[in-house]
Amino acid sequence: FFLKPPGGRASTQQAAMAAPDPRSAVSCIDCVNAIFYCMSPRNQFKAYYREAKFDKCKQQFADLRFCAKLKTADKATALSMLKELAKEEPSPTLGSIWEERKAGDPGF
Repeated sequence: FFLKPPGGRASTQQAAMAAPDPRSAVSCIDCVNAIFYCMSPRNQFKAYYREAKFDKCKQQFADLRFCAKLKTADKATALSMLKELAKEEPSPTLGSIWEERKAGDPGF
């Protein structure tokens, strides 16, 4: 429960305590569910049919490792990890298959 001091402004310490925790932005349960789906017979059959090899689920395991590191990091480190994640390269299909739209432009 967040209390404001009589002057109407929150102290720096109270504001830091009230700031949302960046570690809650990612759910490790979702990562585990993605691994279970990736390892499922249906997904493995689809991968083998399309690419003639089984899916090793590397991206799903990498996501789970990232989630575990994020959950065990302190608040400042977790925030910097999420900022680094946001800086990653865009989709390789950007420009060749679809064009990126600016926010707010519905494209009508």
